[in-house]
Amino acid sequence: RKIINDWRQDYNECRPHSTLNYQTPSEFAAGWRKGHSENEDSDVTN
Repeated sequence: RKIINDWRQDYNECRPHSTLNYQTPSEFAAGWRKGHSENEDSDVTN
């Protein structure tokens, strides 16, 4: 079970994904957060 869990974690979290432009999920998330945090103030309307 540990071997499968380790493989699943590596597959889902550590390896680059083609759908994320060959970035790891954490790299993609960091870039997404950076891009969205810069635009948050400009998207607010009252």
